[in-house]
Amino acid sequence: MANQSRGLFVALFNNFINSFKFRKTVLKSATQIKGEDPFGNKYYEIPADPSRGKRRPVRWYTALNTPEKSSISSTFTDGFDSELPAEWESWLRNRRDHPPSAEEVIRSLQMGEMKKMNAAKLEEQRIEQLKAEGIYIGGEEPVPQDHEKPSYPKRNEYELIPGENLP
Repeated sequence: MANQSRGLFVALFNNFINSFKFRKTVLKSATQIKGEDPFGNKYYEIPADPSRGKRRPVRWYTALNTPEKSSISSTFTDGFDSELPAEWESWLRNRRDHPPSAEEVIRSLQMGEMKKMNAAKLEEQRIEQLKAEGIYIGGEEPVPQDHEKPSYPKRNEYELIPGENLP
């Protein structure tokens, strides 16, 4: 009787250990590189497998300066501040089924640059209009508009950090 319980324990333990080995080999073989963006980020996917109970694919990316490990970077903070195009971010969050094409990403980035240039032109026109009306306050920095002003006023007569101005 003692042998049977020991054999059961050994079988359970071996199955537990083998489950990790299986996952490691399956993850490595099932991982597909889905694309790369202009910033150098690489995007990966493990497809959904309904037979194993996975209804959604697993998706992630590695940043350009992130060292590539087996499937996930060495720490969770590696590459967290890298730039991601909106199309790739929506793919990562499963908002779209298929990864974006390179042309789609480039077109979107060009449109963003065009909008920045148009905004700069509008700001120059606004400054010229204020100068023409005589209400422009000169200086290197333009006066902030109402929506750009900080919500909490800064007072020069008060300390920001207690004891900052002590002798």
